[in-house]
Amino acid sequence: MGNSTGCQDVMHYLLSPGFEERPKINGAIMQASISDREAIPMMVAQATHDSAVKIAQAYVEDGRVEDIIPSNITGEAFPRTPISARRWLSLISPGPEHDGEDDYFSSDFGDERLRGTFGKIGAAGVPICFAYSGADEYVPDFVNKEKLVAKWERIIREGGGVVDEASGVVRGATHTMAKSTKQRTSEDSVQDLVTRVVGFAQRVEAGRVTT
Repeated sequence: MGNSTGCQDVMHYLLSPGFEERPKINGAIMQASISDREAIPMMVAQATHDSAVKIAQAYVEDGRVEDIIPSNITGEAFPRTPISARRWLSLISPGPEHDGEDDYFSSDFGDERLRGTFGKIGAAGVPICFAYSGADEYVPDFVNKEKLVAKWERIIREGGGVVDEASGVVRGATHTMAKSTKQRTSEDSVQDLVTRVVGFAQRVEAGRVTT
C-alpha cells in the first residue's frame, strides 16, 4: 500500500524493468495518488515555480543531476526536504512533454498516455485498489476525482488488469486523513479506508478479487 509518493513507488514497482525478478506481491493499494505537477503550483508562486524549473534544467545540462537545488527556491513546497535537480524535474514534469518519471497521476493525460502506464498493469498480474482522498487539499478544484479514478480503472481493465470492487474515492478524506472536513470527521474517513483495505486484502487472500 502506498500513500502519496508511495503511489508512485507502487507504479514503479509494477512497471519499471526488472519486475519479474522482484518479490511477487498479491495486490496493490494506492491512497492519495495525487499529481505533484498539479499540486506544487498550489503551494508556490508561479515565479518561484518557473525559477526552480530553470535552475534544475541548468543543473542537469551541466551534469549536476543529483545536486541539491537551493532551499530558498524549493522551500515553499518542501520546507524540510532537500530536492535534487533530477527529483525536482521528475515531480514538476515540465511541459510540453510532461515526461517526468513520477508523473503518473495528472488529470490532463489522455487515454493514449495512460495506456503506457495504467494500461500495462495487467501484465504484472497484480489486482489494484484505489483509495483516492475525496477532500485532498493537494488536488486542484478543477479535478473531478470520481471521473479521474474511473478513467484509471477503465484503462487498467482494458489492458487486462483487475480493479477491486472497493476501489474508488474515499469521501471527505484529506491527504493524510488526519483532519476532519465539512463532509465527515477524520474518524469516519479512516474507518471507510480501513473497510476498503481489509475487504480488498480478504478478497485477495481468498482469490476472489473481480472487476
